[in-house]
Amino acid sequence: MATMIAGYLLLVVFFCLEFFMRRGVQAKSLKPSSFDQGTAILIGVSYPIGILLPPLLNYFSAGRLPGAGWIGGVGVLFMLLGLAIRLWSMQTLGRFYTRILTISEGQSIVQTGPYRFIRHPGYLGTLLIWIGLPMSQANWIAMALVALFMGIAYGRRIKAEEEMLVQEFGEDFRRYMKRTWRLVPFLF
Repeated sequence: MATMIAGYLLLVVFFCLEFFMRRGVQAKSLKPSSFDQGTAILIGVSYPIGILLPPLLNYFSAGRLPGAGWIGGVGVLFMLLGLAIRLWSMQTLGRFYTRILTISEGQSIVQTGPYRFIRHPGYLGTLLIWIGLPMSQANWIAMALVALFMGIAYGRRIKAEEEMLVQEFGEDFRRYMKRTWRLVPFLF
């Protein structure tokens, strides 16, 4: 039970970070840019699924795992790690951290902090948070479905973002792509 509560409290922390770390009108905008390719809608649909699915399935006793304590604890650890990575990414991007896919005036390819190793550490952090939530609820069906929905949404988002960055920064971004991992060091 403690991990179930902790999971949702950490999700509140995630949303608070998202709200308070965005500076300026452009950073807080919800209006998708021409680069978006429908990814804002996919992400917007995935969030309520991620929030509602675990308790709904648990209410109907569908997919509940034995050993909920340790599985839930691992989920909470995933969420904490995800929050740390997400916060580090947000701080590193600074004024270039936005909700929508856009290039800000004076922007360059950020290659410090977590961006030295991977191109999308903020998305990695977010995925760890969303995968950790159903783990904290110890529900395997929710874990699988949330991972699927979030994986599709953020996979499309990464593709769209990289297309935008190649269009804007050309060969400089291609060189950066060659020497960094997309999302998970040593795997992807």
